[in-house]
Amino acid sequence: MVEAVPKSAPASVVDWAETNVKLVGSARSEQFRANITPWTREPIECGNDGTRRMTFIKPIQAGGTSVGEIVILFWLANWSSGDVQYNWPNDLHADSRWKKHIEKKLLACAPVMARTSADRFAWTNGLVIFPHLNFIVQGISTERSVTGDTIRGQVNEELHDADNWIPGRLEQAYGRTTAFWNSVVFNISNAGRKGDQLHQAFMSGTQQHWEVQCPGCRQFHVMRTRWEKEYPHLGGLRYELGDRKEGDEPDYSKIQIRYQMPCGYLVHDDVRERRKLSMSGRYGEPRNKRAQAGWKSFALESVSVDYISWMDLIRQKHVALRARRMGNPLPWLNYLRERECQFIGTDDRIPESAPIVLSGRKKDRKGLPDRKWRLAVLDYQTGRKELNEVSHFWGIIQDCDQSGNCLIVWEGKMESEGEVLDVLRRHSVRPICVAVDASWLGEDRYVYFFCLKHGFNAIKIHGAKGGGERLFTHEDGVKRAWSEPEPLWPRAPGQQGPTKENPNEEPEFWNFSQSGAMDALAHLRARKDVTYEVPADVSEDFKAHFLPWSLESYRVPATNQIELRWKKASEKAADHLYMCAAYLALWFEMAGAGEDLVEEKTGTDSSPAPAPKLT
Repeated sequence: MVEAVPKSAPASVVDWAETNVKLVGSARSEQFRANITPWTREPIECGNDGTRRMTFIKPIQAGGTSVGEIVILFWLANWSSGDVQYNWPNDLHADSRWKKHIEKKLLACAPVMARTSADRFAWTNGLVIFPHLNFIVQGISTERSVTGDTIRGQVNEELHDADNWIPGRLEQAYGRTTAFWNSVVFNISNAGRKGDQLHQAFMSGTQQHWEVQCPGCRQFHVMRTRWEKEYPHLGGLRYELGDRKEGDEPDYSKIQIRYQMPCGYLVHDDVRERRKLSMSGRYGEPRNKRAQAGWKSFALESVSVDYISWMDLIRQKHVALRARRMGNPLPWLNYLRERECQFIGTDDRIPESAPIVLSGRKKDRKGLPDRKWRLAVLDYQTGRKELNEVSHFWGIIQDCDQSGNCLIVWEGKMESEGEVLDVLRRHSVRPICVAVDASWLGEDRYVYFFCLKHGFNAIKIHGAKGGGERLFTHEDGVKRAWSEPEPLWPRAPGQQGPTKENPNEEPEFWNFSQSGAMDALAHLRARKDVTYEVPADVSEDFKAHFLPWSLESYRVPATNQIELRWKKASEKAADHLYMCAAYLALWFEMAGAGEDLVEEKTGTDSSPAPAPKLT
């Protein structure tokens, strides 16, 4: 009872924590030591220095979550009143954190346990009722979780999870603290999306970035993971992959890594050198000079954390870039958020289907003067009875050069097989450079025989309606958004053998991921280094077909993980030309368009797959 009598709180939260806090289960040290994670020192001190709101954007495995838990322990041990709330995205997260970490750290903190005991006061899963205050650990996925209680101390975790931290939820949480003149709010998370409530919280704070003292010029520099040769004055992590054959895995044992400071000084991947940098670090001057008094925000990247391997960062970047090219953008988005701590914009995400931007030129049979490929994709339709339609084709003819620049040469609707052949002949499209969608059961046999008759390839689409991920494992073990090509003739019932004397002209078959194809098109249209040119005289159908699809977040119930999935606004909306364009984008990628640019800009292996017969 004597311990429950209020005393003067220690001035330094960090000094108090080094004496009283045990980080049970920590891989670095179970006794908290600020010099192990010096970038957490200033955020922790915000728990008792007059700060009202603190937002900490941190990479994974950098001790960020411990910042919130240390501050909570300090409040419980030293405050005389005022409830403390620890908010997680949902109850599943909150329950897991309570059982694995929070309860153990409460029991291991002597000053906290001196103010309660497990057998005397109410102590349940996620709730401790002290004589002087209540401590609540909860998920915020429902509105009632952030309404009703009056809170003095609040820690909000994983605010990048937009499915649970829905727009406006953070302001609702803030609203529980307004009754206390001395309330404190901590926001701790990886980066989210530009413009979301987490981004706004960071931007409204002081915007202080972790910087280290350069051994060369003795000036303080912010450490950035990304090296951009156009901006060497910003510094960054540098490496070369060395000579290797196209498609070979880099030899990571031979990669030379160094960090180049803005002044040009090189830091080697040495534990001692990196440790000295960490110990010299500090948060720089506020970039937001107009921040409200008591509102602070901090950020650092993984490259600054001395115990995180630079080689691991490079490997993760390569895997993420390769996955994005194979039709799965999520690893790349996670890399940007969790490692580079960058807020994601539309250029980083695979952007949504956007309105067409028309060029000045008109469609021309000549197409691109330096094209390497001219391909055509056709979409066969049986016709909708309610519209009195008969069978017909939609199609696009498109040019592409080695760098990935594309031009629509022809697009539109064809009412018969004869019209299809006429359009292809007039535009000099070789049969082996034509592919026809054979996805619909019952119609695929017709498409197969149609393709074999005229020497066209056939493709079958998986993951229809934009849902789910369907990737195909190749002989090299890499999963891609397309399968390896195989002869078409065995799929046609009754066909006894190849249809062409020249094997290079024999039609092929392959599978496509629908979402992977849409990702490929959206990424191609968003790139700044190549041009996706749509002539000014495209049809109204072409313009309308590009609008129905958008990219939305989806939480997988089985894993509780967030994925990005394509969603169609209306099932009845026509999208045939959009799909033809998407399949063409993936086909060009399959053939190797833009591989040289990707290699130059990312420094990573793009692992090209076997190309179709296009030469």
